[in-house]
Amino acid sequence: MRVKRRCGCSRQKFLIFLVVFAISFVTVVNIYHEEIYKLQKEYKRNMDAEMDVDSWIRQKYSHCDGHFTAYGQQFAELHDVIILPNDKSFYIPCKDIESLKYTFDFGKEGTHLNNWMEKIQPLKKEEMPSMETSVKKKIMVAVQRYEYANLYHTMTDWYNVFLVTQLLHIDVDNIEVLLFDNSTKGHMDDTWNTLFGEAFKVPLLKKPVIVERLVWNILGYESPVNYHGLQNLPYVESFHNFFLRKHGITDLKNLHCDSLSIFFLWRRDYIAHPNNPGGEISRKIINEDKLIESVKKQFPKAKVFGDNLDHLTFQEQVKIIANTDVLISMHGAGLSHIFSLPSHASVLELFPLYWMKYPVMNHFEAMARWRGLKYSSWQNLNPSNEVAHWYTYVPPSVLVQHILDLYEQMCADR
Repeated sequence: MRVKRRCGCSRQKFLIFLVVFAISFVTVVNIYHEEIYKLQKEYKRNMDAEMDVDSWIRQKYSHCDGHFTAYGQQFAELHDVIILPNDKSFYIPCKDIESLKYTFDFGKEGTHLNNWMEKIQPLKKEEMPSMETSVKKKIMVAVQRYEYANLYHTMTDWYNVFLVTQLLHIDVDNIEVLLFDNSTKGHMDDTWNTLFGEAFKVPLLKKPVIVERLVWNILGYESPVNYHGLQNLPYVESFHNFFLRKHGITDLKNLHCDSLSIFFLWRRDYIAHPNNPGGEISRKIINEDKLIESVKKQFPKAKVFGDNLDHLTFQEQVKIIANTDVLISMHGAGLSHIFSLPSHASVLELFPLYWMKYPVMNHFEAMARWRGLKYSSWQNLNPSNEVAHWYTYVPPSVLVQHILDLYEQMCADR
């Protein structure tokens, strides 16, 4: 009897399929590697629970005889830097500038630090144009702002400046800031001076500047503050204490459960920057007075008040927040004031129907967690609570119950 031999065609087809698949996969990865990396970065920002910022110092790259040193793909330190007016280059003494190669970490927003790398040029002091110069003896931190009128993004920049001083063991009271963006004057510009001495805007320079030690700040979008999955934020209480001290607040508020300070941070229409000439904003509350009345009725001995803060100086804003036990606000950048709250405080964050609290919308829940504060949120799910011009009706009884729950958590052991 004749035995038929099994055909290897199926195996050959399968091997061909694997080869084609592998080639296609590698091709796609090569073409879209940046997009894939950006997706991975977004995942890390929301899911990574730990970040070892101290390891950045150990991941050290030095070149140009120590005139350029980068750390952990996050920030860099340059020595004997020359910055010329109307020139976006960084001039440093370097014999082998061509071999200076380094890449900084980035997300979907990109990073100006890689662009700055391309602008490093060799130049010695004696080769400078014969012009009057300004020599900066203090350590300078170079900052590129992206959203100068937004408190949340500005807070990431402030925190980053503080963080690099801690990692490099620099006295934060002995630095100055170089702002490299070309933004118009904003309502938080003066706070840069309050926190870090005089802030200089590079586009306004009239003469060459020699900086003996210049630190490129961590990109705002890459700030640990922007990694909301972290269980702990490095140096958070040190930053909190520094922030209050710089605003003249040294007496920290104690919790008195029989006389709470309950503050509503209102969102109201205002012109924050030239790109919003109409001044209309979203996530506003239509029944502010009724909420104040209801909370006062429930807590007759408490100080219950509200304000939109935008008409106050930043120092006045910080003073109010530093003396608040319960902070209530619609989701918005103003909640970045969480960094100024007392360590016993609690936060109630409100969301309208059109601004759902998705897992990635946890900026301020993360801030509260890092500070060890009590946190609660309310999400409107009733369409009839939404009113024209971005107003939301917040049910007073629901809000009062949230505050009662926070009160129980704060005062359970008192």
